[in-house]
Amino acid sequence: MNDSIKKLYRLPSEAILLGVCAGIARYAGIDPVFVRLGAIVLALLTGFWPTIIVYLIAAALLPRDPAQETVATNQEPREVHSSEPKEPEQKQDNL
Repeated sequence: MNDSIKKLYRLPSEAILLGVCAGIARYAGIDPVFVRLGAIVLALLTGFWPTIIVYLIAAALLPRDPAQETVATNQEPREVHSSEPKEPEQKQDNL
């Protein structure tokens, strides 16, 4: 099997919406900005809805990039610390 075959994937980590334009850009070897601008121009020229429908169909049919999928089943949640120091709590004695 040839591992050098390019495949088209959605790239959710580089996405503005669903990662379709970023996936097309990676597949074509160009900057995603150019693909996004092309999609905007196409939407303006076709009356918006045809481009949106094609985009949604592509988002439904294109698989996510398997290299970006992570499964975190054995990880414990980490405590998030704020950058501001916490003030010590003052005890009030009710006498």
